Amino acid sequence: MINKQLKSFGNPLDEQSIEKIVSDVFKAFPERFSREELIVFSPIQKIKEHLSVEAFTILISYLSYNYWKSDGWWIGIFGNNPEIVPHIEEALENIGCLTIAKEFNRLKELFPKGTKFTINNQDYCDTINFMQGLYRHIENKIIFENYSKIDRDKLKISVKKSNNILEEETEKIFLNENINKIIDYANNCNLSYLYKESK
Repeated sequence: MINKQLKSFGNPLDEQSIEKIVSDVFKAFPERFSREELIVFSPIQKIKEHLSVEAFTILISYLSYNYWKSDGWWIGIFGNNPEIVPHIEEALENIGCLTIAKEFNRLKELFPKGTKFTINNQDYCDTINFMQGLYRHIENKIIFENYSKIDRDKLKISVKKSNNILEEETEKIFLNENINKIIDYANNCNLSYLYKESK
């Protein structure tokens, strides 16, 4: 693993530079990513342990933007890539997207207590279906037996409303600025390294 300063990818950094930074991380952790599909295979926490704060922020922000652009927050991120969910709020705050971070956290807090975003298994799929009101698609209904019909209906409405607000706030920034927030953040990381080892 060859360490590099962020500025070594371009000065000033641009969209192509950000893609090169993410690509470098993919190459450093080939067993953890699908480069073509931008999918995380293993616990993202393991990757975080090796990256500088700045590089990890760039990675999570970039993945979040691409997943959102592809399928929206609910499907693209909560549905298909929950492994990065615990890290998104901080990354968004770091790049200055405070409103998006706030609305993202509000939606995240609607999930049942104890939801494990780090494991995209059947229980997690059941949780996603439960929150959308797709009760007939849930395999392990015992997990949600404490919710009444009224509770389920209220949750479904809250999730839809919160997700709509999150989408609206995201579009205001990402549709107008693309990844400029990430680029601006990266350009202010003067001498930061990609990996922690050289700090």
